[in-house]
Amino acid sequence: MDRSILLLLLLGVLGLGFYYLMYKVQSAASKALMTKVFLRSMHKEGQSQVNEQLDFETPASILVVMDKLKSQIKVSNESLPIAFKGVLYQSSISPNRITYAFGHKLRPKSFEAEVVLTRSGTTTKCVFRVLSWVENSGIVTGQDEIKKLRQQVLAAFKAADASGKIINETGEQTNVKKGTSVFCSDCGKELEIDDEFCGECGTPSHGSSGL
Repeated sequence: MDRSILLLLLLGVLGLGFYYLMYKVQSAASKALMTKVFLRSMHKEGQSQVNEQLDFETPASILVVMDKLKSQIKVSNESLPIAFKGVLYQSSISPNRITYAFGHKLRPKSFEAEVVLTRSGTTTKCVFRVLSWVENSGIVTGQDEIKKLRQQVLAAFKAADASGKIINETGEQTNVKKGTSVFCSDCGKELEIDDEFCGECGTPSHGSSGL
């Protein structure tokens, strides 16, 4: 066979090998970038979940709100988890405070959160906050369970008094952001992040002028 043909074949093989190598490198780089973006998103979402306090005010009594919390939020009967499957349980309870924890036998507390109720005049102030949590490589573990508990607490508040208001740290009425959704500050209905008005009651979403 002519040497020039052999040389062309060799160059062709080398070219294919080079393009295949570049493809693998680009695929690995793209995968690494996507993983980095995903982990960054998970980190941001987790930090939002554990640092976002939920404040609610209602004329309903502490007893009424506590009864709704006990009936609306499903928890394990265990004071400490004894199974390897994660469960939500009450780690402590008093007349105006419930501490929830989520965990399993090997890690009893992946996170711990509390609801505290205080009475001021004719208003009951309800606060939900995450007290402690576990991170794995900067990612908060149990994010879905924290989000689920927060939603259940809000539902219990609304069950105690549908006219109660969600209050932010500055004392202004506001919606509570949760990932890509918000909850109406008036009726508690879950909204899309871009909604300007609640489709249930018509209340303007946070940041909307209502005009």
